[in-house]
Amino acid sequence: RVQRFRQPLRPECRAPLEAAKGLFKVALFDTTFDPDLPVTGPDIRSMYEGTLDAVEELGGIYLIIKSKLYNRGRIFSKPGFEEIGRRVAGMKNVFVMEPNMQPQEAFKMADLALVFSFSTVGTEAICCGLKTLYFDTTRLAEHPYRNYPGLVFNDKDGLKKRLAELRDGGTY
Repeated sequence: RVQRFRQPLRPECRAPLEAAKGLFKVALFDTTFDPDLPVTGPDIRSMYEGTLDAVEELGGIYLIIKSKLYNRGRIFSKPGFEEIGRRVAGMKNVFVMEPNMQPQEAFKMADLALVFSFSTVGTEAICCGLKTLYFDTTRLAEHPYRNYPGLVFNDKDGLKKRLAELRDGGTY
């Protein structure tokens, strides 16, 4: 568990953390997407759908969502994301962080960071001592961590297997 932060956990994070007691806590971080960027809406949707499927199928996992896009108008109300939003809203084991909350607060709450493709927040999580996995639905061939087994996953099945291993106390 990351203990390196001086600020105490916000009161609004304490209730979800209490609800997650005894569960493996995964902080999920997405990234900016646009049709003109290397990351598109379908890439992010695939990440969310695959992650939610894995969490539901495995059980024993509490998901903490910190969306970069949430700050720009609530990702789950964006076209193409409404169904994912309804799905998240119906899950008892999910906490969606508010826009004013920082990624470091998710680090404090989580046992593992799950990061879309390759982004700064993954590097920050690693630097803070948090186990980190990358879910790269873009299948980025040049992913800098691709040569490290068990860190980068392109599909739900590989991710699900690794989440189960870590949830059950497997080595990182």
